[in-house]
Amino acid sequence: TTMRVFLLVCLGLLALVSSGQGEAEGDKSIEKHEELAIKPSLREGAAIRDTREAKKKSEKKKGGKNKPKKDRKKGPKRKKSTEKNKKKKDKKKSRRKNTKKNTKKKSVKSRKNNVNKIKKKGKDKKKERYENRPNGHKKKKVNTKRKKKGKGAKTPRSSGRLVCGDSQVNDTCLQNAVDSLNFEKNQIQNFYKQKARLINHNKTTSNKQGKKGEFADAAKYMLIAIGGNISNPTCGESGSAQKARSAKSAVQNYNTLLNCSNSIHEACTMPKAAFNATKAALLETCANVYNKSKFAADDCRTNKAYLTNGTAACDCWSKAAFGITAAKQFGCSATDTAKLVKKAKNKCIAAFGDCKKAEDAAVALIHTCLAGEVKNISATGRMVF
Repeated sequence: TTMRVFLLVCLGLLALVSSGQGEAEGDKSIEKHEELAIKPSLREGAAIRDTREAKKKSEKKKGGKNKPKKDRKKGPKRKKSTEKNKKKKDKKKSRRKNTKKNTKKKSVKSRKNNVNKIKKKGKDKKKERYENRPNGHKKKKVNTKRKKKGKGAKTPRSSGRLVCGDSQVNDTCLQNAVDSLNFEKNQIQNFYKQKARLINHNKTTSNKQGKKGEFADAAKYMLIAIGGNISNPTCGESGSAQKARSAKSAVQNYNTLLNCSNSIHEACTMPKAAFNATKAALLETCANVYNKSKFAADDCRTNKAYLTNGTAACDCWSKAAFGITAAKQFGCSATDTAKLVKKAKNKCIAAFGDCKKAEDAAVALIHTCLAGEVKNISATGRMVF
């Protein structure tokens, strides 16, 4: 029995060992099958990767000309994106505008604040000056506010209102006033201007005539420069045509300077037909008439007593108008006399100008003629060789 039990135990152990080996061999066989199934799949993946990389390299070499374009789906999504972009742009523009407005407002406010500060400083300085004044020099405040008027209150009429008098004014009085004022504006003022201009022209001619002897010294030096002999002038070193020419011009200059005294006296003497003592007396009488007429017109225009008295005002304007008739009787007009005096003045200035030019030219001619070797000049002004 014991042997049987022992044999049964051994058989059980053998069965267990055999079953474990079978399972291990089954697992190994399964693993081998799985490895064989995975290897071809890995090989296929590697081949696909190689083909993709080869395509990419070929596309890069070509420069991307034949790139496949992706199919973009056109639909409501693209419209939404464009609308969003527009909204964003509008928001940015509005922000920029708001920033510009705010900066402008800030600059305007800062300017206003600066002006207000300056005004406050000025007011403070005025207050300090007013407070620092002594008591006697302080100004009293004046009430500039107007009192409110009641509804039923009436404004009193001003006492300075002009009221026409009882006496009436006729047409001749008005005509005298108009004529005297026009005569003052057109005739009297022009007469004063012409008379003043005429007197100035006569004064200039007399002044120029007083300077007629100023050119004698220039003529004397010119004679010395040409050798002292007007019939045989010598100008500088002999032997050149230019020197002969300058000698001729020097003689002409000498003759002009020598004759300046006579020419200026003749040109600057006022003709009696242009202006004489009788014309001067007439101008003075006319000036007195015009002064009286102007004085009367000023009195009629500015005297307040004539505002309410028409008869007195008309008498005044008749006196002012009398100056018109008096001026016509005397023939008070300075127009013709002023023209003649101006013509004589221009003639005098032209003659004096010619002598002045000759004097200026004499300086250069004397320098030219005295150039070279001058041996001796005698006391008489003649050159001695």
